[in-house]
Amino acid sequence: PAGFKWETDFTFSSNKEKVVDVYGTGVNDINNNLFIGYPIGSYYDYKFDGILQDTPEDSAWIAKYNASGGNFEVGEIKVVDVDKNDTINPRDRTVVGSNVPKYTGGITNTFSYKGFELSFFVYFRVGQGIYNRSRVPPLDGRYMAWDVHYYNPLDPDRRNATHQQPRDGQIDYQGALWYKEASFAKVRNITLSYFLPKTIINRAKISSLQVYVMATNPFLFTNYDYMDPEAQGNYKTRGWNLNQVEPTVGIAGISTRSLVLGVRVGF
Repeated sequence: PAGFKWETDFTFSSNKEKVVDVYGTGVNDINNNLFIGYPIGSYYDYKFDGILQDTPEDSAWIAKYNASGGNFEVGEIKVVDVDKNDTINPRDRTVVGSNVPKYTGGITNTFSYKGFELSFFVYFRVGQGIYNRSRVPPLDGRYMAWDVHYYNPLDPDRRNATHQQPRDGQIDYQGALWYKEASFAKVRNITLSYFLPKTIINRAKISSLQVYVMATNPFLFTNYDYMDPEAQGNYKTRGWNLNQVEPTVGIAGISTRSLVLGVRVGF
């Protein structure tokens, strides 16, 4: 219709970061988290391969790897034998992901018609991951914990679980669960405005008068299940294990939403 206006602004960036060499040796520096061919800030651990089930296939897998020194049981974490030597050991750790997104971008749409204006901004990151031990509770019953889909052989809905069976004691290979792909798209804000006509504001001797309502962070779309993947705080290295880089989660991991009503006056 006459007077209708639609404007779109789009930004996009692609990250090609990778380590090409380490000290001129051509060898990875695991202690300092430097892996040739991967971005700085990559995560190095065992690769998660599901939860061991009470099936003939998994029973054979358990027997095979327990015969070479393992201690696996149904309901525990299964990891990938990266070097395929029929033994699970530290040499099976590998780069499982990175906190560096492959793609980042945003899009802003603004619609205007007869004094009304509707705008919204969507921001996205694709290909990033988060390494967060807080999202994998020990499930020993002593403390409050994140509600996860843990294995329970008596519950058909929990046999095909995402987390290990509750137990008291050390969880073997729990680091394989700490990494989670955390791509997301977020509607940062939606704003509906009305600009009063000049015939009205001229009487008040002002140049413009805008009344608006704005929603901030109203929608988040992601498969990451531990708060907001954008609000996980700065990354740090755990002092007791240099290759386990994880986000600081505390209060920084809580995203906020708000609804703002406002008036802008121009003189």
